[in-house]
Amino acid sequence: MNDSLAAQAHVIKQSTVWARYMQSWGWDTPTIKGEYVYTRQSPLGTIIKCWQPKNISLEDLEHLAYQSKAFQTILYPYPTNDNTTQYSEYNYIPANPGYETTATSLVDITPPEDGIVKAISKTARQIIKKVLPSGTSIRLDSDNNSISKLKDFYQLYNNIKEKKQFLGNSYGECQKIYLSSPEETFFISGYYNKDLIASAWFILIKNTLIYFKIGLTPKAYETQINYHILFEAIKYAKTKGATVLDLNAIYDWRYPNQKDFGYTNFKKHFHGQEVYYPPPVYKLYNPIYRGIAKCFKLFSY
Repeated sequence: MNDSLAAQAHVIKQSTVWARYMQSWGWDTPTIKGEYVYTRQSPLGTIIKCWQPKNISLEDLEHLAYQSKAFQTILYPYPTNDNTTQYSEYNYIPANPGYETTATSLVDITPPEDGIVKAISKTARQIIKKVLPSGTSIRLDSDNNSISKLKDFYQLYNNIKEKKQFLGNSYGECQKIYLSSPEETFFISGYYNKDLIASAWFILIKNTLIYFKIGLTPKAYETQINYHILFEAIKYAKTKGATVLDLNAIYDWRYPNQKDFGYTNFKKHFHGQEVYYPPPVYKLYNPIYRGIAKCFKLFSY
């Protein structure tokens, strides 16, 4: 992995977008060294979550935990700030990542358009250079005054969820994220004879274009319009100052039970640098609960 590209990219869960989203669910969003930490009260004490911080140290989290009388801290490390050797010293225990994104692919989009095209796979290059099939068109929409685009997107996205049987986000969750990103969100839609066949949701976080989610119909796969949509998003994002494309989730070989729903093959055509997030860790501050957790870990092997 090229640490320099990972260091340049901004992750969505360390953004004002995600802070607004978490606030909508009742979480507090204090910052440490300019990065977000998410806290919420529970009957047992404060729960602390911190996703992919680049600057926050374990000492910083311990200080916050002491101040807030924490019950638990859950940390999702970033590759450039992984303090593996210190976790045991601070009584952190490895955690299951659950449904969190554990790997992604980052693409350098600073070159001119022809340079980006040359860097992708031959298959993707041939598709993008071709004129869109007869009857198909794509349209960019960055006007977020209406929620109709989200509804159109979700209808296609939900169809994929049901067909491929993955959990995904509910409409309510998507709506909260959408309302939390009024300036950062844009959609690019694909049409065939005026019928919607594809809708991709992108979020711009500073210099980083995040390929957030996509909904596709069988006709979209047939026309391969998703390649054109992603390249159109790259061109638009470059005009807004984006230098990195985050393809947002690829298959992670470290977790054999993780399902790959076909997106990884598509994303690999863009020849990005694969980034594998370190496994999450957590800490329980009550010694009784901490001892029980260690016993469960001991007997789980």
